Amino acid sequence: MLKEMIEKESKQVIKEYLKDVHAHDLAELFVELNDDEKDKIYSLLTDEKLAELVSYLETDDAAEVLQDFDIDKQKQIVEMMEPDDAVDIIQELESDEQEELLAALGESSDVSQLIDYDEDETGSAMTNLMVVLTPEMEVKQATKKVIQDASDVETINTLFITNKNRQFLGIVPLKKLIKSKTPCYISEIIELSPSVRDTDSITQTLEAINNYGIFEMPVCDENNKLLGMITLDDALDIYQDEAQEDFERLSGLPETIERNSFKTALHRVPWLILLLAISVPIAMITSHYECYYSSCDFGYFSTTDFRICW
Repeated sequence: MLKEMIEKESKQVIKEYLKDVHAHDLAELFVELNDDEKDKIYSLLTDEKLAELVSYLETDDAAEVLQDFDIDKQKQIVEMMEPDDAVDIIQELESDEQEELLAALGESSDVSQLIDYDEDETGSAMTNLMVVLTPEMEVKQATKKVIQDASDVETINTLFITNKNRQFLGIVPLKKLIKSKTPCYISEIIELSPSVRDTDSITQTLEAINNYGIFEMPVCDENNKLLGMITLDDALDIYQDEAQEDFERLSGLPETIERNSFKTALHRVPWLILLLAISVPIAMITSHYECYYSSCDFGYFSTTDFRICW
């Protein structure tokens, strides 16, 4: 559809379409374009829409899109993305390109802080874009802060409470905050909540999210300092990746998605040969017994033969 629009429609029509289309749908259409067509789309996308597009692409495709721009534009795109999504994409870049982009972002950036984690650690998948309140806040003041921060965070369904040293104390659901009537302080409506460590394995964190039924799981360091959260949609993405990896291991077929059909087939040859080597003797033995029993015709066999067949 997008390919046809580039050929037939005016730039203004395409621009209006790009403004309204969901980034997921745009990503599916975008990968079908050639380099010239992609350049035309780049020129018609707003910076915000471009960042959304990159977020919805597969990480290797997203990395290629970043490489189409200079370092200043890359920095701008990454800063508009969720930090955890940006980290996954940056890790697909070559080492020198990673270093250049991270240097441009600066050590204090959210992305730079997350990228130091190993990929199987919880910290690598968390986001630090969340609303943080303190117990001393009056609910009216807290509500104003939620409204102020809403556009810059991933979710406002759960509000995280810390002391002045950023140590995690609990949560306040947004619904509970809205229902609270002034005068009332956050300390009066705070709820206890389980949390996970940033160095915990992803598997442990997924189990905790499932066991506690939490949509936004707080992530803390060893000193209970709040660092970020793992959201339910992040957990579902991780579950999907884990399931894909397990399937590939069982199939003897690692990195199925990243391989083309020829490489995939080539990788399976040793396993197919092994299965063939095992199957042939089994088939021969089975065939022998089938022939033997099929010859047992009770009409003319002797009593001795009958006993043998049985």
